[in-house]
Amino acid sequence: MTEQAEFRDRLGAQLCAAIQFVLTAQSLLMIPMLPAFAERHGQSGGSVALILVVYAVVMGVGTGLMGPLSDRVGRKKMIFAGSALTGLCLTGHFWAHDFATLLVLRALTAVGHSILIGAFTCFVADRFPHKQRVKANGRIQLGYIAGQTAGVSAGLFLLDRAGPEGVLGLWGLLLLPISLVFGWVVGPEREGDLAPVAVRLRWRDHVEAWRGLTANFGTVSTLTAYALMFVAAHAFLVVFPLWGHDRLEFNSETLGFVFLAGGIVQALFLVVPGTPRFAKRHGSLIVGSLRWSGFVVMAAALRPEAAGVIIGVYLLFSALLAVRMGPLQVAMSGIAARHHRGTWMGWVQSSGQAGRAVGAWVGGMSYSFLGVRAVFVIAAGMFIASALLFARGRALKDTVVVEVS
Repeated sequence: MTEQAEFRDRLGAQLCAAIQFVLTAQSLLMIPMLPAFAERHGQSGGSVALILVVYAVVMGVGTGLMGPLSDRVGRKKMIFAGSALTGLCLTGHFWAHDFATLLVLRALTAVGHSILIGAFTCFVADRFPHKQRVKANGRIQLGYIAGQTAGVSAGLFLLDRAGPEGVLGLWGLLLLPISLVFGWVVGPEREGDLAPVAVRLRWRDHVEAWRGLTANFGTVSTLTAYALMFVAAHAFLVVFPLWGHDRLEFNSETLGFVFLAGGIVQALFLVVPGTPRFAKRHGSLIVGSLRWSGFVVMAAALRPEAAGVIIGVYLLFSALLAVRMGPLQVAMSGIAARHHRGTWMGWVQSSGQAGRAVGAWVGGMSYSFLGVRAVFVIAAGMFIASALLFARGRALKDTVVVEVS
């Protein structure tokens, strides 16, 4: 590999981090901006949650299909197409003057996001030697953290000036030139980046692999626990800003500071799984953080009218999320055989997106008809159930590695 090619690949990783920054900011902004969308379009809490449901459903279907597709066309084309489509759809939010148009644009944005969700990791694996991959992936992870903290906060501070659709449109204007630079700078796919024609799997092979994976109890238990975790998290996250706006009188700037604090807490606690005490106890971290998430959210159900309690619960929730984030990715990626891992992780992401969709719907509808306490109790129960299922699956120790012929 020439020095120029290495430079282009390093720059490509930096551009992936910039794309990840925009993706994370525009996606996570939807939760604290729900009250603004509800007020702007005259929707109830249950109805406005459809914004998250539609996005998660499309993401769930798309991520399951894009993994095999990237093996055929290459990561550069996937990243360029996904970022350009996402940028165009986000820019289109400037003209989303009614709720139906907004839902359509969120669905199209989710298509672009689903193209990208697994492509970054595969791009790093294709373009960098093994010893450099952790550093390259770390740069992209910094894009996620920056989007979660600075991106979400900046969007909320602009909310009163630009409106929710305007904020998303501005992110689109930022993403479009980044996608064009990526397409121009990054070199073409090299020999070995694409799967040889002889080993490219047919769609029927993916179905057979799915049957093999779901025939094992440990795998089914773990995958169900993964989905339940997202149901619980999004039921809580959908209601948190709605309740804060409706009853606790949080304005957009207050929510911005709270979400910024939550992002900083997550960035600080991401290092916990790598400490000597927990380096070999990732299964315990996953189960323990889920169990304590249930206890913490249950505490919110006891004092939902106390702003300090709700903010404290959100910050503890953020810390526990960060603690299990890395171990979960490592654990879930260890189920399938190496040559089929991209497709399997697409299915894992699909189950997570399905959990997000169900959680957003359950949270929004329960908030509208049963009240905030019911939402927190349901979310707490889901967290506890997820912890029990992960413990039953022993963090994938009972699973089998499925080979696809």
